[in-house]
Amino acid sequence: QCHRGRSTFLCDRLHLYHVPSSCRHGWLPGKRRASQQKLQINTALLRERLKQHDIPVMPCSQTHVLPVLVGDAERCKVAALRLLHTHGVYLQPINYPSVPVGTERFRVNATPNHSQAQIENLAVSLRETFDHFAIPLASKTFTSEVA
Repeated sequence: QCHRGRSTFLCDRLHLYHVPSSCRHGWLPGKRRASQQKLQINTALLRERLKQHDIPVMPCSQTHVLPVLVGDAERCKVAALRLLHTHGVYLQPINYPSVPVGTERFRVNATPNHSQAQIENLAVSLRETFDHFAIPLASKTFTSEVA
């Protein structure tokens, strides 16, 4: 049994050292598998909703992170502010030097904890914001893959 104060910290640290990471974080193998499946489902749903709203998801993405092309640093910044202040959606603009000039974007991803309503709200909010700032939609943007 640990004592209060400094020894508790030491005992907690020693205890955590011997417990597998998956158990420390409350993950059991079945729970992890279910979470991974939910992530795949939500990512597919997000990709589908963005496509339905003509949001330009860069076709180079093969993961749960979906790069949404804005293509202009200033528009990316003001779009992020509008998403936050008008729609309550936080997306970090990704600009040069993180990405090449002309490929400014949002990196969007769903988590296993997002609801269908939240995913739909994101797609609708992005469409309204793209329309507001005249950011080109997918149907006008992609004639070939963008890196």
